Amino acid sequence: MQAQRALRESLDLEARIRNTVHPYLVDGLEETDSVYSPFAGAARELGYEGDPTLEPSPFFTTLHGYRTQFRHKP
Repeated sequence: MQAQRALRESLDLEARIRNTVHPYLVDGLEETDSVYSPFAGAARELGYEGDPTLEPSPFFTTLHGYRTQFRHKP
């Protein structure tokens, strides 16, 4: 039961992140002075306040993956 709950929560979080970042990918990412650039808008919407200077930053790793996948869609 715990494993099912953990998987469901993980899938729900993934969908929330994907749905949040998708409009920014469609409209084009904007470089800013924010430490979250070019994903500052998505970070703000997601309420992400983690330290992006940590290596590797899970925030940037995840959103870079979505950007890469978006670029390679036919």
